[in-house]
Amino acid sequence: MKPVLAILDPDLRHDQPALVKAVQVAKQLDCPLQVYVNCWDAPTVRAIGLDEERLQKAIESLMAGWERHLNARLDELGAGDVELHLVFEMRDLPFLSNLVLDIEPRLLVVHARDTSLLQRLTITPLHWTLIRKAPCPVLCVSDAPWPKRPVVVAAVDVDESESPLNAAILSQADALAVAVGGEVHGVHVVEYPDETLITLSESELVVAMPSPAEVLEEKRAVLASLLSQQVRSAHQYEVLEGNPAGALASYMEGHPGILVMGTVYRGPVKRLLLGSTAERILQHSQNDVLVVKAYDFQTPWQRSED
Repeated sequence: MKPVLAILDPDLRHDQPALVKAVQVAKQLDCPLQVYVNCWDAPTVRAIGLDEERLQKAIESLMAGWERHLNARLDELGAGDVELHLVFEMRDLPFLSNLVLDIEPRLLVVHARDTSLLQRLTITPLHWTLIRKAPCPVLCVSDAPWPKRPVVVAAVDVDESESPLNAAILSQADALAVAVGGEVHGVHVVEYPDETLITLSESELVVAMPSPAEVLEEKRAVLASLLSQQVRSAHQYEVLEGNPAGALASYMEGHPGILVMGTVYRGPVKRLLLGSTAERILQHSQNDVLVVKAYDFQTPWQRSED
């Protein structure tokens, strides 16, 4: 059975919300749990300098401390048998990508840590890299605990009702709702054309445009059909209006829980130009976000030799 993989913050003092939530999900889905952490500590490396023997002893001591700490925390959480992956590397992405490709996890759980604009310009946050490139769903979690009955909001595109990505989003939302004891809310965001452009366009365009009421009625019907076919747990649906990132973020403020949405790999240039709805929401939302890929998603990662 494919495991849930929790990727922890490289700070022994942190509360590790990814670990807490990964334990809960793995238990409810009856999946094995694996935990990854990079124990790299730059101050220790700088303090020891070029003495390889002393550095190796320090690394062994640090990793042993991490292992003791994690085992104690996992016992507190009642996690059962858990496989630990501890590394000590300045650049750990090659090790992490190899691990993901090797174990093919059902779900990655990672803390979406706050980063400044300057930090995002100089280095891509780990959770952004994972949602762009990891070949599996990625649950980006905040520090806030889940509500007693969280809402699992599945954001789908009813204009592509037969899309495999829609099917993947709804399937993951359904399973996650069961795991966290929540309810699925299916949502679609309608983004209307710019009114200024409509005013400046030919009159035929204005005549051809359906009314907002007609648009909403049509979208609601398709959305209701999608959910009834693919979601087994308790659910309801809503069609939102406006900019997708803003509309989804606003909806989540009134329905705290987990937003489930899809993404595709566009490559670095298109990603830079177009941005990402998932990333914009993660910058400003206090809710967790589960990012799902289509079934035919091809990761750009390739396994590298150790």
